[in-house]
Amino acid sequence: MNLDRDPETNRRIQTFAIVSCGSKKADAESAAKDLYTSTHFQLKRRWAELYCDNWLILSAKHGLVDPVHRLEPYDTSVRDLNGDDLEAWVNDVKQNLWYRTNSYEGVPSGNEMAWDELADDFKPNFEIVLLAGTAYVDPLEEFLEEEFPVPVYCPLEGLRIGEQNQWLKTWSEAHPSLEDVTKETAVAIDYAHDDTGDADVFYVRHETGNIMAIPTLESREPRVLNETPEEGVLNSPATAMRDHRCWTVPASEVPAVDGAEWESEPTLADFAGGAT
Repeated sequence: MNLDRDPETNRRIQTFAIVSCGSKKADAESAAKDLYTSTHFQLKRRWAELYCDNWLILSAKHGLVDPVHRLEPYDTSVRDLNGDDLEAWVNDVKQNLWYRTNSYEGVPSGNEMAWDELADDFKPNFEIVLLAGTAYVDPLEEFLEEEFPVPVYCPLEGLRIGEQNQWLKTWSEAHPSLEDVTKETAVAIDYAHDDTGDADVFYVRHETGNIMAIPTLESREPRVLNETPEEGVLNSPATAMRDHRCWTVPASEVPAVDGAEWESEPTLADFAGGAT
């Protein structure tokens, strides 16, 4: 996600979003991602799907939920929980986060004790973006700030609901789009094939000069290369592909795609201004 990092670090670090649920729900059992029907939730969902490697839903009733897990409609908010119920909810979320953290790091134990044996200079290989209101964040704040060894970013912190929606909408609309990219508006980078239809990598340059690389025109999975000059040599991301041969193309030969309205993908610093 953070494309200002070097490629190796970018491959190593996974960005994980946690999206709080909403009060407005569908009338029947649905996948969790479709159960919550408010505009605010759907904007958070869209942002998480665009900018993160994975995401979960933070439910007041069910804790951390996979987006495809099917749920019946319910009427519970974190504000309804107090005393033992709130403590049980917090502990369930904490345990789930420890379990998932250990899974990412390859630590066998599903609790915080497994981290005691790690080196002092250990750095986790993923980070969390928390898209949730204060009612959901406050009960977890002490754990996230003092115990949890993973960077946590809260880009919506301090914003009113209308400002949050505008922020989410603005960044979602700025995400790279491939709708207007065709074989006529892209340059194929491939050392083994003369036919662009068989190429492994395509480059496209927007009129701003920013470069977008896509593995194939059918995959619809863009990678934006930040701060790439319009002129000069652009290194292919296929560097490590077969025989470890690196093929390049002059950036000036990458055509502009005027119809694709997108900007360079932002970094976590743009989203949050710091970690908790």
